Amino acid sequence: MKRSVFICLFLSLFFTAVIVQYCDVSQQTLLQAKSFPLSQVTLLDSPFKDALNRTCEYLSFLDADRMLYSFRENYGLSTQGAQAPGGWEKPEGKLRGHSMGHFLVALAQAYASTGDEQFKTKAEYIITELGKCQDRAVSQGYNTGFLSAYGEYQFEELEQLQTYPNIWAPYYTQHKIISGLIACYYHLENAEALEITKKMGDWIYSRLSKVDRTQLQKMWDIYIAGEYGGMNE
Repeated sequence: MKRSVFICLFLSLFFTAVIVQYCDVSQQTLLQAKSFPLSQVTLLDSPFKDALNRTCEYLSFLDADRMLYSFRENYGLSTQGAQAPGGWEKPEGKLRGHSMGHFLVALAQAYASTGDEQFKTKAEYIITELGKCQDRAVSQGYNTGFLSAYGEYQFEELEQLQTYPNIWAPYYTQHKIISGLIACYYHLENAEALEITKKMGDWIYSRLSKVDRTQLQKMWDIYIAGEYGGMNE
């Protein structure tokens, strides 16, 4: 038994050496991964298709005005009679607003995957309303370009090295909103989403550029409060 294993191992190593020696890799065409649009993917009947259908049903169910509730309230706009959201998105929640980013990504990808106009229409409505909020930043006492479901106080307190649960990952939430807007620009070709994102980026740069590197590192090192998600993308 041991002898046969030894022989197999020897032959395996021998032929590997031969292949490596005689194969001219430089003459081979190296495969490279390339991205492709979601519209080129069709799911057949399967658990994956079932999951897509459930996701689309949930996105259809979610009320855009309810998701916009805390944003509108933060900028002195009418909440359109919508019911206040709950959970992490409740009006007094420290992480409120981050689910909006996830929602926008999901809507954009659902439209790209299915071509169903309802997802595009809902996303574009939300983008327009977020733009209205951002345009009121200065009138509400915020700096130009600021967009959030709460005031700038969480960012100020993070710079003072406040910890959770006093504050909860304000830059993580900013990243989620930005990711949602970029997804809408990419999948829906929505130019307004990109403009809102640029203004948010200018606001973030303006704020963080005034903080020295030592202080920044202390901020990012604070558990949960300093979490910044994929902001470094």
